Amino acid sequence: MLGFGAAFTDSATHVLGQVNKTTYDRVMDMYFGPDGLQYTFGRIPMGACDFTLWPEWSYDDKDNDTSLSNFTIAKDLVQRIPMMKDAIARRAKSNATIKFFGSPWSAPGWMKANGAMICGAKAILTGCALKSEPIYHTAFANYFAKWIEAYNGAGVPIWGVTVMNEPQENLFTYEGQVFTPETERDFVKDFLGPTLAAAAPDVKIMMLDHNKNHLPDWVPVMMGDKGAAKYLWGTAVHWYTGDHFDLLNDAHNNFTSKSILATEATEPLDTKMSTKGGTWAYGEHYAHDIMGDFNNYVRGWVDWNMALDKDGGPLHIGPVVSSMFGSDSMMIMNIKENEAHPQAFYYYVGQISKFMPEGSVRIGYTFTPTAGANSSSIESVNFVTPEGNLVTVMMNRQNGAFPIVVENGGQVTPTITLPPHSIVTLQYPASPKEVAAADAARAAYQAIDAMRTGERE
Repeated sequence: MLGFGAAFTDSATHVLGQVNKTTYDRVMDMYFGPDGLQYTFGRIPMGACDFTLWPEWSYDDKDNDTSLSNFTIAKDLVQRIPMMKDAIARRAKSNATIKFFGSPWSAPGWMKANGAMICGAKAILTGCALKSEPIYHTAFANYFAKWIEAYNGAGVPIWGVTVMNEPQENLFTYEGQVFTPETERDFVKDFLGPTLAAAAPDVKIMMLDHNKNHLPDWVPVMMGDKGAAKYLWGTAVHWYTGDHFDLLNDAHNNFTSKSILATEATEPLDTKMSTKGGTWAYGEHYAHDIMGDFNNYVRGWVDWNMALDKDGGPLHIGPVVSSMFGSDSMMIMNIKENEAHPQAFYYYVGQISKFMPEGSVRIGYTFTPTAGANSSSIESVNFVTPEGNLVTVMMNRQNGAFPIVVENGGQVTPTITLPPHSIVTLQYPASPKEVAAADAARAAYQAIDAMRTGERE
């Protein structure tokens, strides 16, 4: 397992930059400090996305600058990068690091057939993909390489990139760009893959970065093409169309050397509850998805905005920046009062993330209910940690209490009662057999991760 994280959007870093130092430090420690969620991932929108104060900005807005001579990360140096470096320093107190990965919502508008980062009405006629001429595909691949180089130089080492956020969306309200499985495959195989193999071979490339229901259409096309697959570390997925845990299992079983990372999830903002601890059902939804993903070979789980204001923004709809149609976030900030309000799902995630250090190995389990018990609403996930502990996380989503006994390697716990709508974490020594199996699995994953772009199987 690789861990948990969230996105350093323009909106998140703007909101955190508006509160006083005491509140800022509290939030950053709750994510990255020794007693926090132990985050190991940071997602970085590469330019504008829906959660920004500056619609349609990119790292090179000079028309037709195919040489990228005007490329600059100056906007990120003001606030985003300093916060990322602060997060790095806080994780270092626990001798841990953060894996940062970038996701573009769109190439610069001048690279695209519709001429803009937002697809807009023109895209009905032109489409919202890259222009067909190879020079623009080359420029976009070089755009990634320059971004990685610039971020590395600024003190934020880049671990990976996704090819495009939600490439099947054709959006009228915020930035987007269309790829089909075939066009993304060809872009990776002929442009992005060779470029990063030469310029940044240790950076992981992830395909899709969209909802799990797309896996059957995308994975065979991209992973089944050896010319593209040799550049791909794995697949990035979102949760917005449902569980689809079976599709994750299929994707893994068909391409066992490839990894899966959950890269985005969020809930609608409940304004009545956002300053009162949030909505309990959201916590159960988060834990349900995390457990289901992890039980089906997902190696890490990354939330959306790290923080938002009390209206779930700021964000933009076309050229207008507002908080209309705002989103929930683990941390809702009342900027005027310098208050941070952790939502219920912050604590649900903590029941897993704080006990599952990077390098833990998920193991299978058999769930046997006691006589007459209804186990349909009981969910569980189990890990062996690098320290040799077995961690069992159980969630009871039903209205009644649930008695349970945990058996492991001959050890039997006393009866544990799971209260209604609760999540419980147990930690105890793993058996020697479990430790040996976890060590072998960890070594195998480390060998796969060590492969460089262009040399993957």
